[in-house]
Order: sequence, then structure tokens, then C-alpha cells
Amino acid sequence: MGMQDLLHMIYPPQCLTCDARVTTDFGLCGPCWAQTPFIAGLVCDQCGTPLQGDAEEQQALCDDCLTIARPWSQGRAALLYKDNARRMVLAFKHGDRLDLARPCGGLVAACGTALVAAQYAGGADSAALDAAFEAPL
Repeated sequence: MGMQDLLHMIYPPQCLTCDARVTTDFGLCGPCWAQTPFIAGLVCDQCGTPLQGDAEEQQALCDDCLTIARPWSQGRAALLYKDNARRMVLAFKHGDRLDLARPCGGLVAACGTALVAAQYAGGADSAALDAAFEAPL
């Protein structure tokens, strides 16, 4: 029996939001997963807002990005700021839930990986590539 197994016997893995028992560290239980608004499909290329339509389209912009000049060129979001995602952000920022940094960072990295890969495929060098990650206040 390894140290991790012993640790799981004493402190079994719990859901990040409701403390129900789960099978892996940093996981969500079924009901919490269902209440987490993941963003998938077609999104605005500039701000990451979900859009209706086929995700295979080359580039799409939301109404706001068509009318408001943004100080950035592209953006993505991992989750909509509502329901379970809002609870996780507020718990991380204002509730001292630093244990949420690892799973939330993984979500942000997953949604940003394709964006960064596309920049490199387009010929951007590492000095010209900037990335910023933010969480709503």
C-alpha cells in the first residue's frame, strides 16, 4: 500500500463543490458536473462567448465584439460564469479555497492550448505571443 492509498483511506477524495465522495482527487461528483456550464462548440474568436452555429466555421464574432473595440485579439473561456462555475470562482477568490487552483488551471489550460497552438502554427514566435488569464471579480 502506497502513501497515496493510505492518505485516501484517511482523507477520501471529495467533490470540489459539495464535498460528496468521488473517485479521484480534484474531481466533481455527477450532480455538480451536470451543474457546471462548460463552453463547447462555436465561440466568438475574440472574447470566447458561446455562439449558435457549427463549430467548423473559420472565424465568428459576437455582436459585442463587432461593435466594441477590444484591447486583445483573441480570447477563450473554459466555463460560463454561472451556477457551479460561479460558486467555484467565488470560493477560490474569496473563500480561500486554494485547492481549486489546480483543477481550474487545468480547465483554463485546456481551452487555451488550441488558441496558443494556432498562434504557433500561424508563424508567431514566442516573443510575440502573449497570454493573459483572468477570473471575474
